Amino acid sequence: DLDNTIYFTKTNEEQLMGGLYNVLENEDLGISDEKYQLAKAEMLRTPFQKVATKYGFKQSAIDSAIKYLVTGEVTAPLNPSEDYHYIKNLKGRKFIVTAGFLRKQTTKVKMLGISDDFEEVYVVDVTTSNQNKKDAFEALIKKHNFAVYSPDGKKIVFVSNLDNNIQKDYNNLYTLDLDTGKRTQLTHQVVSNQGMHNPSWSPDSTKIVYTRKYQKKKQLIFLRPCRHLKI
Repeated sequence: DLDNTIYFTKTNEEQLMGGLYNVLENEDLGISDEKYQLAKAEMLRTPFQKVATKYGFKQSAIDSAIKYLVTGEVTAPLNPSEDYHYIKNLKGRKFIVTAGFLRKQTTKVKMLGISDDFEEVYVVDVTTSNQNKKDAFEALIKKHNFAVYSPDGKKIVFVSNLDNNIQKDYNNLYTLDLDTGKRTQLTHQVVSNQGMHNPSWSPDSTKIVYTRKYQKKKQLIFLRPCRHLKI
């Protein structure tokens, strides 16, 4: 997540909300100033449309605000939360999944200076998509082949750098037994940037095939059980 997770809106209120407040304060909202102040407080943690509906903003004011939000960008530096360094130093593949207005969300990441800490920033654009965050995670899982269930439903296979203490781009193939929780490392990559992708099971759940990028060429690799390898 992004808002109130990687950074907190309250401590970055002027950079994030100043433009929207200016728009609203030049509109006839149709509510009292007391209600407007309550609405402003809620906007720091709740999507604008929900707050506007709850407090009964006039539709003309809502339309003006959304027009601003669709094209608005964050142009001033933002401060990550004090404990962000724990997220930054986590091992493994990291993604941001956030929902909101596309330009606003992407420029937040830019102004936080954290783009390079994540493999991808996935924005559910509320103006064009009906996706929820569950849909977003499912799309990322499918796109990046995070985990593939075996046909018998007993294991998953996935690519990770979990046990690599050298470089983050040394990925390997693992299986996880869903009954016991046992994780098994199937490959032992020793050369950087041998990207492993698209693991898939055989119909009988005993073999695995995956693609590997090596010296700018893609190779198709088959893994099958033997004395030294149990899948």
